[in-house]
Amino acid sequence: MKRWREVSRAFRLVVDRSPIFQYLTLLNQLGYIEPINPRQDLSYREKAEVLCGHQEKLQNLIGSGYVAVDHRGVQGRPFHLRFFRGLFAHLNAGSEDAEGDEIVVYELPSLKKAFPQCEVWGFDTWGSITEYHVDRSMDLVVTFICDATDDDSDIALLTVDLRSFNTGWAHPAAAKARLEFPVADALESIHYSLVGDYLMVLLDCDSSDDKYEIVGWDWPSGKQIIHMRLESRDSFAFVWPNILVIPSSLSSIEEDLELIGYLDIYAFDPNGKEGGPRHIATLQLPEAADKAAATYVTVYPSRSSFFKSRTVPETETEPRLYDISPEDGVISFTHSPNRNILKSFPGPSGRTRPSGRAPR
Repeated sequence: MKRWREVSRAFRLVVDRSPIFQYLTLLNQLGYIEPINPRQDLSYREKAEVLCGHQEKLQNLIGSGYVAVDHRGVQGRPFHLRFFRGLFAHLNAGSEDAEGDEIVVYELPSLKKAFPQCEVWGFDTWGSITEYHVDRSMDLVVTFICDATDDDSDIALLTVDLRSFNTGWAHPAAAKARLEFPVADALESIHYSLVGDYLMVLLDCDSSDDKYEIVGWDWPSGKQIIHMRLESRDSFAFVWPNILVIPSSLSSIEEDLELIGYLDIYAFDPNGKEGGPRHIATLQLPEAADKAAATYVTVYPSRSSFFKSRTVPETETEPRLYDISPEDGVISFTHSPNRNILKSFPGPSGRTRPSGRAPR
């Protein structure tokens, strides 16, 4: 303990005498990270002083720890906020007279603006939005809309619009501003990931074979690079710009069940050449604690686009003292045991599976 105190005291002296360490330590304490484009007109000591003043001003203005924002157009309806590195957004459902929904985007307060003030943008769409994504660094807004192709058709069409964050028009780097994929069954939910040049989408449809569809595009070129129909695989995640992992649950109950599932690993060409991903490995997930239970495996990836695009340059940003950190590039692994199994029935392949899905 004595040696530890000596080391701690020595390190504290180093930090106290180093403006760089003071600035970095203060960023960490306030929950910020170093900006991509740092201000060059201030020394590290001056940056730390400005940050301290910023926090004092923030506390004096908001007191209780929150800022009231007048959310545009919600009119008392419930809505869901989403955060995209320095921005937050929500959907406004279109009225009967409107052609589509609206994405309302707010900029989080910065040092240069009064804290209750948020700059607001709106993006009108031509249909009812199923899902959306905002990436200011790539000047990109992605909307997912699923509509019937015509009144007499049972085939719906998933439409992915790639738009400019700054103009609202087609994204200048996208060869195709609109990507399309036919959906034969009723679409229940969408899970997506935008990583660099890859846009991957998992479609959870009300299909008779209980399979999920995964479709992916190289969005700047507009080329579809992958399409798979998989059973018991309802999530995926990128762990690197060219490494994709897809978990597989073991839905059958067997006497010698020792695993809770598998993790399939796919690799894209790191040089960005044409072609879909290659399957490079399958990992067995750990032994199940309760061998009498069926388990369902899901991965929860970061939605933040922290991997840069190979072909789309980042938009120029103004010099800043801090940036808001994106979510860490870590996938959370969850398995849910289902212990309330009343009966089993044969699946399409003849294997026995539990009747019903465990909650996730």
